Amino acid sequence: MDLTTYGLHRASHRYAPLWRLHRLHHTDIDVDVTTDLRHHPLERILVMVVGALVITLAGITPQGIFAYSLLAIPVSVLSHGN
Repeated sequence: MDLTTYGLHRASHRYAPLWRLHRLHHTDIDVDVTTDLRHHPLERILVMVVGALVITLAGITPQGIFAYSLLAIPVSVLSHGN
């Protein structure tokens, strides 16, 4: 799941249509904990759809998703914290 998130993030910097959505995340003047929450709604939808597809294809259990989220969400918030 983390590899999928990373791949989408890299693609968002590389491809113009995705960058137009993702650049909202980079408009924050001061990087702080709120920067992690600053995303275009269409980018969030794309991430959810791709994530759901990967979860389905990989057969990840609800417990696996929960465990991943327990780690990934705090790491993401902290990595954007000042």
